[in-house]
Amino acid sequence: MRESKAKAFIFTCFGILAICSTAQSEIIRLYPDGNGDYPTIQDAINASNEGDVIRLFDGTFSGPGNGDIDLTHTITIESISLDPLVCIVDAVGAQHGFIIDSTYHADYRFRGISITNAGYNGIYSMGLVPLRSIGSIVVDNCIISTCGGSGIGNGGPYDLYLNNTSIRHNGTGVGMGSYCSGAYLMQMTNCTLSYNGWGIRSGSGNRYLIYNSFITNSIQWGIWIDDLDECHGSDIGFEMYNSSVNNNGNGGLFLRLAWVPQYDPTCQITHSRIVDNAYTGIYLVTARECTSTDRPKLTFTTIEGNASQGGHEGYSHYNANTILDCCETDLANWYIGGEVFVVDWSCPVSQSDSSWGDVKKAYR
Repeated sequence: MRESKAKAFIFTCFGILAICSTAQSEIIRLYPDGNGDYPTIQDAINASNEGDVIRLFDGTFSGPGNGDIDLTHTITIESISLDPLVCIVDAVGAQHGFIIDSTYHADYRFRGISITNAGYNGIYSMGLVPLRSIGSIVVDNCIISTCGGSGIGNGGPYDLYLNNTSIRHNGTGVGMGSYCSGAYLMQMTNCTLSYNGWGIRSGSGNRYLIYNSFITNSIQWGIWIDDLDECHGSDIGFEMYNSSVNNNGNGGLFLRLAWVPQYDPTCQITHSRIVDNAYTGIYLVTARECTSTDRPKLTFTTIEGNASQGGHEGYSHYNANTILDCCETDLANWYIGGEVFVVDWSCPVSQSDSSWGDVKKAYR
């Protein structure tokens, strides 16, 4: 009886080990010349399982199967060197580099690669959009460049995390969803968005968190968010810390907060610089009913050198460092190098408010 129990115990252990081994992620190795485990990235994706790692050896991956790459399950795509300068996915001739369909609940991670030359987007999430997040896109230590549309076009319901990444020379650096669709969180840390048509352009979203990043030399606006809307719940807001929005062609930051009173958005800009943008530094549009605790707050922030050129497309009276469109705003510890315009929608603003510097009324 002892022998049978011992055998049963051994077989049980082997069974557990077998189950555990099959659950482990597999590493699939690819070479640019096609002599890896599979000839192309798409072939490797098609053969992979949930949670596998596609590891790219250094060189340039291009041609059929290395562009318009469909992703359908949780996966990591990384270079063996983790150096994006020497491991490149060249999507020339393709519409997108990678395509993520929002019908899948999954997490996607890109590490140490360059994605370049896509006709539209380097990374593109698309599809029907539920009003909730169903996964994440994580981009670590990558370069995304020279794409006709967006470096990252996140129109699907995925939280987006960008870390130590450079996005440059694209039509838009990061494009998010339209009203009541698209992403729910965009968090950017130690990133540079430069020489894009737009730095960040969004018509929707829930929460934006920007840390230690640079948005610079865009042809249009550095950051344009035209509705932090109420569709995804009450956790709405824009926060930027220790960052710079500078030398952009139209303006630095355009931000329209939610219009629904019960969803008072948070807006916090701290220890940052919004400087030397061609027209407007900050254009802030807020809800008509704001609570005193949820007023936009800008602390230890420098706003100067903006509006260095003349009128532009009907906004000649908006050539200013700061435009505040309705609602109270807490300007403690601001440094404003020039005029502040407040659009006249019966906002509680007075010329005598010394903390605002030179406050003027502007009219639509």
